[in-house]
Formats: sequence, structure tokens, C-alpha cells
Amino acid sequence: MIQTYKEKRLLERIPIPNLNGRIELDEGAKGIYVLDATEDGVCVSGAPIPVGDVVLLNFEHPEISDSVALYARAIWSSCDHTERKVGLSFLHTNKILFKEDLTTFSRLVEIARTSLN
Repeated sequence: MIQTYKEKRLLERIPIPNLNGRIELDEGAKGIYVLDATEDGVCVSGAPIPVGDVVLLNFEHPEISDSVALYARAIWSSCDHTERKVGLSFLHTNKILFKEDLTTFSRLVEIARTSLN
């Protein structure tokens, strides 16, 4: 039986070059880099995060003046342990408690989207 891969994201993935940051885990902070993003989450690489874990994602980018801090839940993790890709979905509490950070992040995604065209 052949298994097919079905894309689960509803939003377009936007590559954001030079977006490095760190995540806060129970065992401390770890450096990561963002591979791509949507308004609802990011795909990161650099640190193993078990599916279901909630992390605080922090990053800065030259295109934005403020740093961004958002909570996210790991919703998938790659089987390849060398790259350690993880999909993080922003939590709904971000819309209330971290409104400015979410707005700044959305602006960064839009800047990256327009630079692709």
C-alpha cells in the first residue's frame, strides 16, 4: 500500500531568511532558526522539541524594531534527528496577551512575502 503525503497547513509557507532566535524549554534556552512561517506558526530547526510541548519562542530580525516573544505548541517533529525540524503552532493566548508581538510577527511575514515577488 502506498502512503501519500497530505499537506496539513492551510496557509502559505513563507521563507524568512536570517531569522534566528531561541526557545525557552524546561531545561533552559536553546538556539533555533526559522525555516518558514505563516501567520499561525513557524517551522524551526536546531533543537528537538517533543510534540505537544509548549515553548516560548523569542527572536529579532533586522526588518522589525522590536523583538518578538510568542508561546507555541509543537505540533509535529521530523523523523530526521540530524536536522530536528519542528512545526510550532502559536497558542490562542497570543491573540490576547501578546497582541503587539503577534502584530509585529505578522508584519515580518508580510515583508518576507512581498520580497518574494
